[in-house]
Amino acid sequence: KCEIEEEYYHKILGTCTSLQTLQIGITNDTLLKNVASSNGSTLNVFSFVGNRLGPSKGLKLIADSFLALTSLTIKDCDKMSDKILDTILRNCSNLTALSVAGCKKIKGSGFKS
Repeated sequence: KCEIEEEYYHKILGTCTSLQTLQIGITNDTLLKNVASSNGSTLNVFSFVGNRLGPSKGLKLIADSFLALTSLTIKDCDKMSDKILDTILRNCSNLTALSVAGCKKIKGSGFKS
């Protein structure tokens, strides 16, 4: 298992601005904003653990910035709600795979659209 310090993620994201796939571990709002600004338009597959996210602003970035996503995995994110999930599902029209394992606020109403 390889763990990378947050500062190195920022350096990688500053250099690699056309990533199509990104899998990161525990993230926070600052790192999510950096991913959105550097690679939001190119990412097809994105996976992260969200247990350090602040208010749902970071998660809203996914719906607003990651429009090319075909696969999204969000694990253990206490901030993920049905409302945010619904926004992601509406805005990310290319999404074909979704996992929200361990996101305790998800009750399923976002899947009724």
